[in-house]
Amino acid sequence: MPMGDSELLFGPFALSLARRELRLGGLPVALGARAFDLLALLAGRAGEVVGKREIADRLWPGCDLERSRLRAHVASLRRALREGEDGSRYIVNVLGRGYVFVAPVRRGSPGAGLLPPAPEPLVGRDGALAALAALVRERRLVSIVGAGGLGKSALALAAARRAAPCFADGVAYLDLAPLDDGAQLAEALAEAVGLPAGAAWPGLCAALAGRRLLLVLDNCGHLAEPAALLAEALLEAAPQLHLLATSREALCLRAEWVHRLAPLELPGPALDLFALRLGGAARLDPAGLSRAARLCRQLEGNPLLIGLAAARAREVGIAALADGVDALFDQADGGAADCGRHRSPAALLDWSCRLLAPRERAVLYRLAAFRQAFTLDQAILACACARIDAGAVVESILALGARSLVEVVDVEAGGDGARYRLSNATRCYARRRLGYEDQAPAPARRAAAGPAVAVMLP
Repeated sequence: MPMGDSELLFGPFALSLARRELRLGGLPVALGARAFDLLALLAGRAGEVVGKREIADRLWPGCDLERSRLRAHVASLRRALREGEDGSRYIVNVLGRGYVFVAPVRRGSPGAGLLPPAPEPLVGRDGALAALAALVRERRLVSIVGAGGLGKSALALAAARRAAPCFADGVAYLDLAPLDDGAQLAEALAEAVGLPAGAAWPGLCAALAGRRLLLVLDNCGHLAEPAALLAEALLEAAPQLHLLATSREALCLRAEWVHRLAPLELPGPALDLFALRLGGAARLDPAGLSRAARLCRQLEGNPLLIGLAAARAREVGIAALADGVDALFDQADGGAADCGRHRSPAALLDWSCRLLAPRERAVLYRLAAFRQAFTLDQAILACACARIDAGAVVESILALGARSLVEVVDVEAGGDGARYRLSNATRCYARRRLGYEDQAPAPARRAAAGPAVAVMLP
């Protein structure tokens, strides 16, 4: 690989020679032009002593460089590399000869495994971020699990950036959302960790075996089973590897620590996010603030829905969103379940529901009848029919709960067992989908429900 087309990877850092950029955990590190050239020279010849005269001739041609000036540049570079933190060492002075870069360096393809840039600051997630940054250092598999739109990916990326200095081989990122099936995982993983495309699985395991690396597996939900198999194999093959996964359901592995992500607190952080997306709280008068707080409660602190509502409010005014979730669903139809799933509430829930079994989908639609929390017995009365018996209703609700589509409400003292509920957005989506099925011609209803499930309420 030509020098100008490669990256030098060491510790948690990536040095892009083509872009003349040093990154730590995906974020750029400020370096002057001379400091960059010095780092590129030393890291490019890692393990080799580079003489002071050669450094001067390469970086300051034709100048009589003072030793103190070179030492100052080296000291500045060491500060940029955070040398000494967690015992890290990068540049060593060889007395009377020059300097040697002592950290292991490997070459990678440009952009391999880089963390995507943070689109905007996190709001209301300080506690969760601090907890996750500590967890990924201590535990080898941490999964952020929650409903769609809660900001699992943004939180995972922020936690990975914060934890990056603790991993000698840095952070790699693999987004599973564009993948159609598990057969693509090996090739995608090879690209994410900077290995040649087409690397066989044994070679991948061997290459990762000695790395102390944090690997982010983002958007595992639609490939939960192959993602779990991948994670299990990696944990066994690479004892220093740590994994941070995001999914709407847990991977159900013994080593997994599940962090269930809650909505934003109401009204504070949720209202702060709405104001940020709207363009500032100054745009809201007291009546507008009251309407915004009510809207955030209707949207139940879901960051994606709050962002969509703020964008809509910029166009039509907040008063036009008095219907809450229904107003957002009226804005656009469901659309296809693709990588644009965050463009509307219906597209988001289409993505969540597309992998449901027909029976689970039918039960979800029927649960839209409940505006309040319900028990399993009540759900059976509403959902069971000749083709879906009571046991199938219970199994479907448990499966929907595992996928973060049904919420479990705490058992009430003296009550009749656990209670369940749909979020406002999920209930609105299910009600509209059920209405669509009701109005569709009989062949379309049968196709949507599956060969053995009737979606129509009995």
